[in-house]
Amino acid sequence: MGNRSQKLISVLLQVIVTAESSIDPNNKVSRPLRIEIADADDNVPDFGQDQGSLPSVFTINAEDTTGWTNESMHVMIVGKVHAEDVDLPPFDVVNYYLLPHCDNEDGIFDINQTSGEIFVSAPLPEEHRATYQLCVLASPLANQTMITDVQFSSKNKSMIHVIVKVMKPMADTERDHRPTIQFMNNSIITMGSGFVDAMIPISAPIMGGKELKYELKDVAFKPAEAETNVTNSMNAFVVDPHTGDVRVAADLDGTSEGIYTLNLVAKEKATDADYAHLVAKVHHIHDSSRLKYVFEAPVDSLGSSLTHFTQAVQQTINQTNDQLHLVFDRPQVYHWKSPQRSSVCFHATNNDDVLLSKESVLTMLAGLAGNDSELTQVYLQYKVINIEMCESPVIAVDKDDQYQTQIFWWIFAVFLSILILSALTCYLCFLGRYKQYMIGMPKAEDQQTIAPKVQRPHMLAITNGPPEPHFLSKNNPLPFAGY
Repeated sequence: MGNRSQKLISVLLQVIVTAESSIDPNNKVSRPLRIEIADADDNVPDFGQDQGSLPSVFTINAEDTTGWTNESMHVMIVGKVHAEDVDLPPFDVVNYYLLPHCDNEDGIFDINQTSGEIFVSAPLPEEHRATYQLCVLASPLANQTMITDVQFSSKNKSMIHVIVKVMKPMADTERDHRPTIQFMNNSIITMGSGFVDAMIPISAPIMGGKELKYELKDVAFKPAEAETNVTNSMNAFVVDPHTGDVRVAADLDGTSEGIYTLNLVAKEKATDADYAHLVAKVHHIHDSSRLKYVFEAPVDSLGSSLTHFTQAVQQTINQTNDQLHLVFDRPQVYHWKSPQRSSVCFHATNNDDVLLSKESVLTMLAGLAGNDSELTQVYLQYKVINIEMCESPVIAVDKDDQYQTQIFWWIFAVFLSILILSALTCYLCFLGRYKQYMIGMPKAEDQQTIAPKVQRPHMLAITNGPPEPHFLSKNNPLPFAGY
């Protein structure tokens, strides 16, 4: 009853029923009719996630659980899940359970039955897993024993999949080299051909109220895997001293493909001392060297799920190949003739920050996409129908389509002209025949007036009546010949 966003506030409705006389409108009577809606426990808890959604990911530090006792474990909260039951009280109670058939056989994790908070209930073993997959069930029943034989189903909206990642302890050297400035824009900038001037936004925040200035310390370049004659342009980058933004000149176009690593230094204006070091990477690659995924989904639908798709693909690849890192572009309409399809271009690098050729990337992806592989399941989930070249040879196809369209319109115009000409000819013939008919009408009337009336013999009119009968006398018989 109701929906997920709003519960029923009132369960009592009142309707006024009025009876009125058809003869006397003033003769009427009204009575209130009260309807009471009795709620029932006819809804199940819902986590509000669509089928196929990526699971929630929580992280914990392994070193935080060392030396803990079972009495103090409940204070280490991993995360919290929430489901909603749209029934009215008291049928809106939700109880949370962890299914034992997932990665919680050892009972390391537990969940608060009423609040949905997941916490660590036992110390992690020395050889623990990197990730734990937990299955949470939301039920209106408060019965712990009922979950013994319950199996997880992604189609059940009362179940949710949760991943807990165990982070490795940070070494002391890593603690000392943590960045002073949390770099706000550390995204990879992909630049192709044809640009005139580009700006890479850095805009690091001013930390601690200190005024900073930015300098470009050095630029490093690594050519792409397929490059043979390497040419680069180190002087194409200029940094804004006030904001840290990097401007890229058009000199970069026409040089070899590869990755430029920009090392920026933030200094205090008052003391000129180094305050922080920032690193930005520019991927210079053309569309002809990239691939693209083609989806059987419109571009707006792909845009809302692209982040989940990229994460799912990368996580699946990392399970078997940690040397392949995909970099995705923004989604676009696949072709103007197929608006219900969309595509997104991508390229890949290895751990040495080298741009891989499209042939190498395609070979690696083909090796991972078997019939029953996890990567194939991801493709099916997000409706991937093909992998093509990012720069498809669509120019010739477009010209052919244009010629076919022009031929079609020419044929249609000729057919329409013939149809109009035929209709005009028939109309002119009709006018000529009608004109001749109208001219012949007076002559026919004159001939009908001059011609005498001819009475047919069998149509003679009898005006005097029949003749009187004649009787022969006996004394004067008629003479007969031969007597």
